[in-house]
Amino acid sequence: MKAGKVMLSLLLSAALCCGSMLATTVSAAEQTYGIDNLNNEKGDLVIAYLGGSITEGSGASVYTNRYATKLTKQYFQEKFPNKRVTEVNGGVGGTPSNLGLFRVDKDIASKNPDVVFVEFAVNDAGRQEADIMQNMEGIVRQLARLPKQPVVIFLYTAKNDFAQVDKSIEAQQKVADHYGIATINLNSYVRNLVNAGTIIWNDKNVNGETNKDKWYSGDGVHPNDKGYQLYVDYIMELFNKNYNKYFKKLTWQDTPVSTYEYGFPKLVAHSDSNATYTGNWTVNNSRLNNRFNQGSHETTAAGATVTFRFTGRSIGLYATRGDEGASASYVIDEGTPNAKTGTINNYYKHGTNPDTNGNPRNPSQMGVSTMLRSDLAYGEHTIKITTNEPTQQNGYTQNLFSFGYFMVDEVQPDLPPAAKSVTVSGSVKAGSALSGAYKYVNYNDIATDEQGTTFRWLRADSENGSYTPIAGATAKTYTTTAADVGKYVKLEVTPRNAGGITGPSSYSEPMLIQRKAAKDIFTITEPVKYYKGAVAQAGLTVGDVTVKAKLQNKEANPMEVIVVSALYETVGNSKMMVKATKNRIIVEGNQTQELTNTIAVDKAEGRELRTFLLCGDNMEPIGDVPEALLPGSSNINFIGTEEDEEGTISIYQINSFNTEE
Repeated sequence: MKAGKVMLSLLLSAALCCGSMLATTVSAAEQTYGIDNLNNEKGDLVIAYLGGSITEGSGASVYTNRYATKLTKQYFQEKFPNKRVTEVNGGVGGTPSNLGLFRVDKDIASKNPDVVFVEFAVNDAGRQEADIMQNMEGIVRQLARLPKQPVVIFLYTAKNDFAQVDKSIEAQQKVADHYGIATINLNSYVRNLVNAGTIIWNDKNVNGETNKDKWYSGDGVHPNDKGYQLYVDYIMELFNKNYNKYFKKLTWQDTPVSTYEYGFPKLVAHSDSNATYTGNWTVNNSRLNNRFNQGSHETTAAGATVTFRFTGRSIGLYATRGDEGASASYVIDEGTPNAKTGTINNYYKHGTNPDTNGNPRNPSQMGVSTMLRSDLAYGEHTIKITTNEPTQQNGYTQNLFSFGYFMVDEVQPDLPPAAKSVTVSGSVKAGSALSGAYKYVNYNDIATDEQGTTFRWLRADSENGSYTPIAGATAKTYTTTAADVGKYVKLEVTPRNAGGITGPSSYSEPMLIQRKAAKDIFTITEPVKYYKGAVAQAGLTVGDVTVKAKLQNKEANPMEVIVVSALYETVGNSKMMVKATKNRIIVEGNQTQELTNTIAVDKAEGRELRTFLLCGDNMEPIGDVPEALLPGSSNINFIGTEEDEEGTISIYQINSFNTEE
């Protein structure tokens, strides 16, 4: 037997979360980023704003005094003089984030923005936290999936009821924190200035009409020209103090923070071919906000119906509300066991009736977005809306039912599923079981209809080497073998959905498989015993010395070992083996086997005894006793390996002894 080198290994395993699957056909590797364009000296720069009336500029004397336009000109154009800077204003008055998320594709994404400001804190005030989080997250995830992922910044604008806005800010901030999105809290900023007496924001109940020249808002919600400039100055101050805090990539998260994940929300015009009408309907091209060019369908007749066929999971309406707003009833999937019903009420009291002069107020109208259902099973559905009988409210006849768009959470049918965050758990020691885990995402229906996903365990000689499949290793679990020792192993997951669509394969991080230590394989159930009065480490009695112990195999498979008792003599500063005896035994899987070995001691003085276990990696006979064995220091200690023509053996030393007469 030739002496060999002791082999040592280090554990180098880690888990890495996979990147996001884009909603478009662009791969993660192909995706570009708006922040990269900001860092280039030349080229076009598109700054987009998504929000309500404050983003639209209500309260400003001219549109150029709104915060969006001022910020574009006073900050971006000045900071990037060599770029052509374009403003995209996606503000629609009176609309919260639930309409904003349905407008992302048409009003923002189609413009290829580099930076997107999202402003819905005021219009989301008073809404449920869960709804706000779902809507804001729906906006973020759409933007994150774009071929060019923009920088995203949340703006929290002010309202004289600061505490009410705080509630919506709290919900939006949870989404921002989840994706590492920068936020600017103008509500808190204005409140601090008001409390310090620095400005008068506006509350007519407190301020009356006496200090109008000092107001920064005409109604406590919409800034005036001074108020918009106040916003812009503060925003620019923050940008100039810490540019990198605000202009950065968002952090994609596979798992949404909200309970409902919108797939691909979109607006479908009232005139869509999948909508059919009965009764006295007319088309009004000027009823809704002028940012929408589709107009609306409207009726004042009871019993008028619209039936709309759609594919998706959610359905809502962008309709007209006001003093004459009528109610309607709806039924989804009528005649089926899963039919759902509800009521739509588009009445909204805009002001006092009559006015201060005793005259009736003119009916006022504005758009309102209403999500009717978000609990539908993915697939084809039909909604039927029927107008109700007119009612009287505050002197007005409620008979005008008008809407412009269906809000549909649709999905793209051709996107493959994805296996994300592939990880492997378990010991990296040979003979141990490894278990794979991953997150399955199906972009066809945003559901878990996984069917036919396949697994392969791969092996390579080096971490970045060429990985080849391990024969028969096609389950989510794998038990490593001696053939894996010193090699790298990883799991391949290829997702497949029930529709037969297969997604790209994803991989775990490679794991270096190590040889097991003695403590992982064997247990001495009772201390090694030397008979005939033998004393370990302190000299031995002349005569036959018998070593006895019980050895437990913790592996499932039988383990063939050779028990070696070696006698050492101290010569100068070193120890030399003078003789050794061996005994070959087989310890069955998960069993305990008594081991014995006898060695004749003809010269006790200064001699020491060591006992070794020699184990072949492949359970084959291991050959002769090595010429030299080094002493160890623990009860059962892995010494290393030896190589010869028959293969590799592992050497374990037993060196904790009791004496017995």
